[in-house]
This record gives sequence, structure tokens and C-alpha cells, in this order.
Amino acid sequence: MGQSGGSLREGHVARRTGQVADGVRLHLLSDKVFHADPTFLSGCQLAGELIRSARLEPPPRRVFFLAHVAYELALDAVLLESEPDLAGDLYVKLSAGKESALAFLGERAPETLSDHFDVFIEHGYLRRYTRNATLAHALQRVAGRVGPELLSESDDADKALAEVFAQLRVQIAPDVPELLQRVGAPWYNLLT
Repeated sequence: MGQSGGSLREGHVARRTGQVADGVRLHLLSDKVFHADPTFLSGCQLAGELIRSARLEPPPRRVFFLAHVAYELALDAVLLESEPDLAGDLYVKLSAGKESALAFLGERAPETLSDHFDVFIEHGYLRRYTRNATLAHALQRVAGRVGPELLSESDDADKALAEVFAQLRVQIAPDVPELLQRVGAPWYNLLT
């Protein structure tokens, strides 16, 4: 949302109404439940161990943060692999909600946001989330936005992180259906 501090909080939508504000509240509530789940926490721990064992040079900083992001990316990949239509469904919903989102942001929306929205939808990045190299690149981009010193960017790092994702996906895949049923099902499509 572009708020200072980089984190979306309930206060950002406390006085707001409408579908976007409802969606933000739903996201915050589902994250609160999801991030406290023991399977999520052990998955983040596993991701951290795999990142540390990748022997990246220089060693990554804030591995807890990187592991959290890596686990969520791997979860997305496992889910998109088992439900390939989800990416297309998301882009349809994003396209339909574009005007509401821009209205929600109002004057705070950068002039170019509408164009970025269209490019994001057209590009269809999530359709490639089943590729480990794409996940490695996504993790590096997030790390670079948070602080370029968190994670090195090199061909060796790309390969090492792609291998981290290959191992992580295989190890978490058996737990994903139960995790999503337990903590994801109550939230999925609640506002559709």
C-alpha cells in the first residue's frame, strides 16, 4: 500500500469501507492465523536451514525474514502446481478490482500505478511460479527492496537459491493440503 514503514496494518484501513478495505482486513486476519500455525513455523525453520546450508557468499543477512518469504513463495508454487487455474483466476479478480483499488488509494496512488497494474496483470508472473529459478529471482527481488545487503545476486546465488526451492517444495508439499484446509479454507474466497 505504500505506507511508511512498509507494513500494512489495521490502522491503514480502520476508517475505510468497501471491498478493498474489507479485503485488507481479511488479509491481515488470515495472516495472523496462518503465521501462527505450527506447520507454517516449522516450514519457515526448514527454509532458513536450507538457505543457510546453500553457502551463499556473502552469507545472507536476516535469514528469518528471507526464510519466511521463501516459505510463502514455495507454498504458492506447490499450490499453483496442484491448482494451475488459480493464477488466471487471480488476474481476472485483480483486473475486475483495479478501479476499486485505485479509488481506495486516492491521491496517494502514484500516477503510474494504473499502468503498472495493467502490466502486472498482462505479464502474468505467477504463471511461472512453478519454476524454481523464478522463485529464486522473486526472493532476490524482495530482499533487494528490503536491503541490498540481505542476499547476494550472482549466477551462483541464483543456482543455489533455485536448489533451495527445489528441496523446500519437495519437503513441504505433503503438508500443504492439510495446512491450507486448516488455516486457509476459512478465508479463501470469503469476499467473492
